[in-house]
Amino acid sequence: MLHELLVQQYEMAKIEEARSMPTIQVLDSPVVAEIGVGRGTVRKGMLAGVAAFMLGVFLAFSREDLVQARRRGAGVTV
Repeated sequence: MLHELLVQQYEMAKIEEARSMPTIQVLDSPVVAEIGVGRGTVRKGMLAGVAAFMLGVFLAFSREDLVQARRRGAGVTV
């Protein structure tokens, strides 16, 4: 009986604690930055464009070399 009474009181204390706890707690007020910090969007875009161009040129030369190698291989008879 004593155990049941203590368990009941413990459960009631847990419920009361959950009710009294605030759901939102503000830690610090937000502060707007005085100087904005750039994310480098233009620089990243230019870098991506240059990398894509270089990759495209590399793939074009590689494909052309492969086509030329196949033509040379087909014309040779042993």
